[in-house]
Amino acid sequence: MALSSRPWFERLNATADQVREKRVESSDDLTLWTAYVEAHREMQRQRFEFYKRSQDATTVLRKALAEHHTENEHAALTYAKDFVADVALLPVLVEMAMTVRYLPDARHAIANIPRPQLIAALEALFNTKLQALQDTDDDYYARWAELLVHLQAWPMLARLAERARTSGNPDVQEIATWITTEYGPMLALEGWT
Repeated sequence: MALSSRPWFERLNATADQVREKRVESSDDLTLWTAYVEAHREMQRQRFEFYKRSQDATTVLRKALAEHHTENEHAALTYAKDFVADVALLPVLVEMAMTVRYLPDARHAIANIPRPQLIAALEALFNTKLQALQDTDDDYYARWAELLVHLQAWPMLARLAERARTSGNPDVQEIATWITTEYGPMLALEGWT
């Protein structure tokens, strides 16, 4: 019986053919990777050009962020996350931080706003939103708590916890318990226990 007619030999030949194909794919992979790196480099260059030369980046970004579920919106959020965001973008970024889809990038973009400007603007926005919070909005309470923790905005977190603690909704009260348990020492520094 010839070697070529044995099943194990056929499998071995098939494996050798797969290895040869992989080598071809590997060179294709390298070409694809090189193209990706070049595209990434060009994107970085264009991003820097926009940063350097744009006359009214805030208006452009605000419009792009309003184009929900588009590549334009995603690019604007990525830009705001990677560069210092303008405080004028705070309202739209906070709304994005309340959704699961955008919350990590939106939180990072918010954190890029210079802190003195951020805290003053966030305080005003938070006060308005806190008054509008309904007892049924337990997810919204949780997202606000997470955002305030991320920003280390302890006085606002203390007020949110107090509001949640007095809620008639047990799910919202549970958020107050979580805040107190996890961040009690920080809240104690703010005079809330």
